[in-house]
Amino acid sequence: MPILRPSSKRVAVANGGVESGINRTVLPLPDSIPFKTRQGDSFSSFTNTLVSVGRMADAGFTSIFNRNGVQVAKDEDVLLTLKGKPVMIGIRDNNGRFKIPLVAHKNGTYKPRVPTNGDVSSMEQANNVYDLPSVEEGIKWLHASCGYPVKSTWIKAIRNGHFRGWPLLNERTVNKYYPETSETILGHMQQQRKNVRSTKQPFAVADATSLRGKKERDVYIHVYDTRETTFSDQTGRFPTRSKRGNKYIMCMVEIDSNAILVEPMSSRKDKEMQRAYKTLLNRLRAVGIVPKKHVMDNEISASMKEYIKNDLGMELELIPPNSHRRNAAEVAIRNFKCHFLSIIAGVAMDFPLSLWDRLLPQTEITLNLLRSSNATPTVSAHAHLYGVFDYNKMPLAPMGCKAHVHQPSETRRTWGYHSVEGWYLFTSPDHYRTHNCHVKDTGKERLSESVKFLHKTITNPSITITDKLMNAMSNLHSAIKQLDHDASDEQLRDLSSLVNATTATISTTTTEQQVPRVATPVVPRVAPSAVPRVATPHTSAAPPSPPVIRQRVDANIQPILR
Repeated sequence: MPILRPSSKRVAVANGGVESGINRTVLPLPDSIPFKTRQGDSFSSFTNTLVSVGRMADAGFTSIFNRNGVQVAKDEDVLLTLKGKPVMIGIRDNNGRFKIPLVAHKNGTYKPRVPTNGDVSSMEQANNVYDLPSVEEGIKWLHASCGYPVKSTWIKAIRNGHFRGWPLLNERTVNKYYPETSETILGHMQQQRKNVRSTKQPFAVADATSLRGKKERDVYIHVYDTRETTFSDQTGRFPTRSKRGNKYIMCMVEIDSNAILVEPMSSRKDKEMQRAYKTLLNRLRAVGIVPKKHVMDNEISASMKEYIKNDLGMELELIPPNSHRRNAAEVAIRNFKCHFLSIIAGVAMDFPLSLWDRLLPQTEITLNLLRSSNATPTVSAHAHLYGVFDYNKMPLAPMGCKAHVHQPSETRRTWGYHSVEGWYLFTSPDHYRTHNCHVKDTGKERLSESVKFLHKTITNPSITITDKLMNAMSNLHSAIKQLDHDASDEQLRDLSSLVNATTATISTTTTEQQVPRVATPVVPRVAPSAVPRVATPHTSAAPPSPPVIRQRVDANIQPILR
């Protein structure tokens, strides 16, 4: 091992003595482990190399010990699921040592502390993600929970730290396991931009090497204070009227945080618009943001102007007619509609669209988690308003997903089922790990901390007709290879014709058409050879026995299709 420098390490050993290190060296560990973690000290009395588990944990690695050995992997590559309570639970002190506290019992003995429900819940974290069997399914689940975002937007937000604390979410795993879903395309597909791979001849670039003189590059900066300013506008009518009577959505953009706030509306009358506007404004004031200027579209009533100027005491600015690009709310509505359309496309097949307005709370959260703050670009728009989002405290699930909601024993009958069917709407921000679901039988919403999500349509890919045909071809190829070499020529000809017919059918048939059946080859019959009859001697009263005819069958003839 390479020697870096003399060692100054002194350690206490089991016999009570103190050992001094000889040299500072580098352990022969993989290069994926940081160089500082791979450094160690050599001792003359130590015959085996000892690797610190604590230093590996500090470097972002998880060590798993069992009866067969030990495995070390990166934290983001490990997915552990506890099916029961842990036997023991410990802590790590300030010196990096792992300790299991002992508790005194009545008989004078000490035993490890029994993990409480709070300890178990803190270790389980978000059980709806950690219950999934693989990292790939976990990424699919989180992608649906975030509203099916575009890959580039999601990775940019992860790289900027917007999803810090979320399980499994890092740039490498999302790049590797990002699911290509139809829901993302249905909501975010845009028209092809101009001048992409253009066939026009580019302009000739002038040769400026012969020019003489000193180049001046003056930069003029104009600072425009955009603080305490909001923009708002309304969307068009939603195709389905909600169960609560809402048909429109008001979108408000707060410039400092770059956050988009939404509020459903039943109509576009002045009274309803004032209610929605006041609701959004109170939400901003609740987090300490008091706008002083508001920019709106030119289509506004006189009573709405008077309400903003006189009742709220804000400065009002109107956009010129047919100049939508000056209203930041127009771009916000476009981004919100793309995000919300992807969510609507990903709900369960039997999800009632009359509940679309109940999906807006989580839609707003996930949308602002993907946007960066203007005042503080290193945090998300949601973190600018409400602080860092804690996924372990408020785990999200795919909106509109089918779910089974637990029926408590106090409210169900003696022989009643333990759950009721429904759909997941959003996670309650006022409770701890509590989901708000719509129950199918009662038509009411119910809060529950125990919800089983039916996520197979999201996390498990479906098998297409092409996959089934390729699997059948693979099985047929394996069966041919396992044939004995002493098979008859007739059998080989029949199997060869069957393979050729199947291959021709697959090559000429699309996945939308039904594959024609292949006729089963007929096995040639063997004419029975004549066997002489054997006469049985007659008795005095018994009738003669029927003749027994035996046939000789060729041993080489065997069935080829079973």
